[in-house]
Order: sequence, then C-alpha cells, then structure tokens
Amino acid sequence: MMVIKVKIFSTLAEKVGIREMDIEYKPKMTVRDIAKILASKYPKILELLDTEEILTAVNHRYTSPDTEVKDGDEVAFMPPVSGG
Repeated sequence: MMVIKVKIFSTLAEKVGIREMDIEYKPKMTVRDIAKILASKYPKILELLDTEEILTAVNHRYTSPDTEVKDGDEVAFMPPVSGG
C-alpha cells in the first residue's frame, strides 16, 4: 500500500488525540484532499482546518493546500506559532 505520513501539531493534535497517522495515497492527491480526509475522520478539527491560519508543509517545506503529494511524502498541519 502506498501511504502519506500525516503529522498534526499543537491544538490540532489536542483536538483529535493523535499526533500522526498514515493515509492511503491516491494519484493526484493534494494537501487539501488530505485535510478533507482528516476532517471526515475527526470532525472536531474541521473548523480549524478550514481557516487560512493553518500552516501546511510537505517534507518540511511550507506549501499551499493545492500542492500535489507523492507516495512516501510527509505532510504536516500546524497552527501558527506565536510568542513574545
């Protein structure tokens, strides 16, 4: 089976109770598609994923929701970092 490793950080992880999971890869899959899969499995994070404030990265590089992923990629979803 071809997979995408998904990592979830901070308040997103707290909402769903997990920090990472594998999702089956399908051709032409985008970061947005992965977000939709997460939201269908964990409805509590739907409103958070649906904002532009959530940062996404593929293989440790920030990216847009329309970025296509490949088998074996690591996709991260994280809220913005703040501090003072």
